[in-house]
Amino acid sequence: LELAARELAARLGQLPADRWRVEPYPLTGERRNTVLIIGETGVFVISATYAPGHWDDVTAVNRLARKIERLLPGYSGRVQPAICHPFTAVRPRIWHRPDEHGDWVGAWLVGGDSVIEWLGHFGAEPGLNPTDLARFDQLTKPNWLKGAIPTPASWPPIGEAASPDCQE
Repeated sequence: LELAARELAARLGQLPADRWRVEPYPLTGERRNTVLIIGETGVFVISATYAPGHWDDVTAVNRLARKIERLLPGYSGRVQPAICHPFTAVRPRIWHRPDEHGDWVGAWLVGGDSVIEWLGHFGAEPGLNPTDLARFDQLTKPNWLKGAIPTPASWPPIGEAASPDCQE
């Protein structure tokens, strides 16, 4: 899977950097062979694997796309889930199957030869413009001055605490 993910990343390297962002391994508790792509035609989650893949790949990548959707409350489009076989020539198509609850879910199946063309076929309607991408860049930079885990204020406040050698 690591080789498939690297090959997919190499193919996605063809996307113009001023109009696309590729984030490997979105931190949502899913597989490490997954890539989040945002750009001028929308938001995508692609899971890299080998042909023929596994039937559960459809539900796993669809579940991840729905998680990403919930993290984008103002986004008007649909996060598109896909499975990519980067070493295989595959004409894009959608696979459907029932999930663990019996609900039908779907994911695109694309090949390494068609992934760039597939990303472009969605049109600009649900896409992100350069201002959106600049905001994304700003939000994804670490802020070392902000605590990672919020903590309650200390009591008494540090500045007003008595010194340790005080006789009070």
